[in-house]
Amino acid sequence: MKKIYISIISLLLIAPTFALAAEIQFKETSATIDKSQNPKNLYVASQTVNIDGNVSRDLTAAGNSVNVDGNVEGSTNVAGTSITIKGNTGNNVRAIGQNIVVQGNVGGDLLTAGQIIVQEKSSLVTGDILAVGNTIELDGKIMGNVRIGAASKVVIRGDIGGFVQIEAVKDLTVENSALIAGKLTYKSPNTANIANEQNIKGGVEYKKQANPDFNFNFKQVWYWSLFVKSIVLLIVLLIAVYLVPRFARNFVNETYKRIWPNLGWGAFTLFVLPIIGVILFITLIGIPFAVILGLIYLLMAISAGILTPLAIGSLVMKLVNKSTAYAADWKAVVVGAIIAFVLQLIPVIGPLVLFVFFLFALGEIALTVWGLFKKQRA
Repeated sequence: MKKIYISIISLLLIAPTFALAAEIQFKETSATIDKSQNPKNLYVASQTVNIDGNVSRDLTAAGNSVNVDGNVEGSTNVAGTSITIKGNTGNNVRAIGQNIVVQGNVGGDLLTAGQIIVQEKSSLVTGDILAVGNTIELDGKIMGNVRIGAASKVVIRGDIGGFVQIEAVKDLTVENSALIAGKLTYKSPNTANIANEQNIKGGVEYKKQANPDFNFNFKQVWYWSLFVKSIVLLIVLLIAVYLVPRFARNFVNETYKRIWPNLGWGAFTLFVLPIIGVILFITLIGIPFAVILGLIYLLMAISAGILTPLAIGSLVMKLVNKSTAYAADWKAVVVGAIIAFVLQLIPVIGPLVLFVFFLFALGEIALTVWGLFKKQRA
């Protein structure tokens, strides 16, 4: 059941709603949507992100500090170190970060993972809460159920209309102000500190957990690191196809135009190039060349990893639409990012398929770099 919780959160966090238009903003230090703006399907990334205006449809934001003061018509998808959501969200809120504070109303479910998660008293969640974190505090009103995968400390002070189910918790406190309409079920090495058990209408079920499942925490970290990587790739690719659409089209066209050479060059670059670098490094004289080769290798590998979802999405969109051309737009990026994320959850076969597409992308990049090198020498 724990694995199901984490899988559901991860999939929902990365899967934005398809729409007819999207607005993209990428700035190095700060990005602000002021009150006079009303963007649709907004994708924004920066060191600091401030959303003061209202957003039509969905919001996807990533940054070190993300503050959402405006209202979001659809869903709010946020990743960052510090996240504060003051505005109201019409649908679901999906958030992952270190410190997460929800002050506004949520029209759907709240799905979140972080070090510290706080739902303040001013917040109303119409649906369910699904959370994983170190410290979780629920002070507001939740009309649905609360499911917590794992936490070190959970404090409940608010009004919960359904049941509460906690798979693993070290310290659980239910204060006198709390009201739980359903049943409270929790697993812990310690009994909960419940101020007034009569406020829990469905009763309390406690299951002794002498040895907490620490392996679950490692799985949890893996899922969330996978999500962070996927959401960063999604944002970077969306920015790339927006700013350099010609490059994106050329990449996918050339990738599938010379698919077998790309596969071979990709394998050569991945496995043989490091060996050449080591040999150069051992010779001492070739150390500068080894360092340069290593940097080029690293840049090509990172670029191939970023462009792999675009290659997947372009091929899928071509097959689905029965088109003669490969798409290199935001739809292909979103489709490719979702498929790449899901493939990573499938044992053996999924990563193998991803690896093949990675070799295609790496081979195309290597051939492009080699072509530029030959032109420089000519």
